[in-house]
This record gives sequence, C-alpha cells and structure tokens, in this order.
Amino acid sequence: MKHFDIVIIGGGPAGLTAGIYAARRGVSVLIITKTIGGRCAEATTIENYPGFHKINGFKLAKKMEKHAKKSGVRILYEEVVNINKNGEFEILTSTNKRFFCKALVIATGAISKRLDVKGESEFKGRGLSYCVVCDGPLYKDKIVAVVGNKNEALQATLYLADIAKKVILIFEQDKIDGEESLLKRVKEKKNIEIMDKTKIKEIIGDEIVDGIIIERNGKEEKIELQGIFVEIGTIPLTELTSKLGIEMVGNFIKVNEKQETNVNGIFACGDVTSRSALKQVVIACAEGAIAGNYAANYVKNLGSKD
Repeated sequence: MKHFDIVIIGGGPAGLTAGIYAARRGVSVLIITKTIGGRCAEATTIENYPGFHKINGFKLAKKMEKHAKKSGVRILYEEVVNINKNGEFEILTSTNKRFFCKALVIATGAISKRLDVKGESEFKGRGLSYCVVCDGPLYKDKIVAVVGNKNEALQATLYLADIAKKVILIFEQDKIDGEESLLKRVKEKKNIEIMDKTKIKEIIGDEIVDGIIIERNGKEEKIELQGIFVEIGTIPLTELTSKLGIEMVGNFIKVNEKQETNVNGIFACGDVTSRSALKQVVIACAEGAIAGNYAANYVKNLGSKD
C-alpha cells in the first residue's frame, strides 16, 4: 500500500502516540522512522511518566511501539529523505520508496547540542559521547565528566555514578536548573564532584580522551579523565520540512493548540515544536495525542467534501 490517510515522520513518544490516536479514528496511518523511541529510548530510568513509578526509557518506547501496531499503525524503519506537496504529500525514503498521504505529522524530535570546543570533533566516539546509555558501561571504574546543568545532565551523572570511579558534573552557570529530587540524589553520591562556573576550553588526548582543559575563576587548568558526556540540550530536526513553508519560532516548528502548522494538512508534535518549554515524554505524548486526533479530523473533513 503506497497511499495512506496520514504519514507520521518520527517514531518517538510523540509520533507513536499520534499514530495510536489517529488509527483509533479509523484512518490509515504509516509511521516512518529510523529507530524507535527517540531520545526517550536513551534514558536509563524514567520516573515521572504517569503509571510507571520507574521504567527504562527503551522499554517504555517498545511498549508504545507495540501499542501502535496493535492499534493498526504500520511502521516502516527507514529514513525520509524528501517531502513534496502537489495536492497530496509525497514522501521519499532512503530506499527510494514513495508514499502518498492526505495529512502529514512531523515528529522528528531533536538531537544533542555540541560544545563547539577544540577537540570535540576529533574525539567523538573516542572518549566523547552524547549518549550515556550507549557508552556509559564502557567507563567502569574510570573518571568521567558530564557537561550540563539541567535534568538530562543530572540523570546522566547519576547513571554514571553507579559505573565510574568518579563523575565530575561541569557547567558554566552558577547553579543547577533541574528537579530538586535529582539534585538531592546527585549531592548524596560520594563519587560525584560538582564544578559550577566552569567552562571547557579544550578536549585533549592522543588516540582517545585523556583530559580536558577548563577555565575556572579566571584560570585554566587540566583535569585528567577518560570520558566526557555532553548533556547541554537539543536542536530540533527540521531540515526536511524547511522547504514546505512552515512557520518557525527560532529553530522550532510553530503550532497552535491543535498542533496545526500554518500549512494545511501539516501537523507537528514533540520536541520539534515550539509549543512547550518542557521537553518531557509526557508532554510529547500529549502533543502526539492532539496531533493524531486533529490530523484524523482533517482527513475525515476532506472526505466529507468529496
């Protein structure tokens, strides 16, 4: 089947929830995504998603995937490389498959921000990582640093504290901007050191990372360590949709209370949108539910006009 009522780009919590809600309205739905779960799948433990006091992020994402499939959503594990609009929307994938739909839901999520310091590109994958769940287990009994001052950095620090010999939490700000419950746990761990008002100037090493140069109190110094994890926020993935005439707020897609963009038939939800300043799984799911419901409404209204 090449024609669907709705195509959703992205298989994170927002996209999967949009699929569930749309499919329950009796419309045909295809989700196209390279992976399942998005940034949710990278979380070792999620403690603030209703119904689960504590759950692994990847397991939560897989439950959503199963739910979507049982609801009748088809999932294609590929990458979208182009989108055109000529009447219907035309979507081209990385294997030259073409799909057509009446409504499009963008749930492409976001990627991690970079530090933009000397040595970052050279040592990516050789001691520098943006995924603590992926690479954290490699640093058993070693000294590592986490860069950032929000919830993601606190969660990464706690995760690594159970693996590494020592974890240094580094950030340029003068205080942590995260949940008090997480901060309390960080302060209780004896192998965690917090370095505020500290800027990373350079990542150094030979073949792999063996240290960083920091600036603190107007002075530079070297800290010896074996790994560094960057947790300083995200950048929304909007490159594919930039040519469709969608109105933006900064780098984020502008949506209204129905998750509609300014382009008829295009909806957006999750971390890629401007609607919520709180980037959490529960918010992504809420936006996905709204997007899926109103995308289905849009398709049904088109049918009633035929």
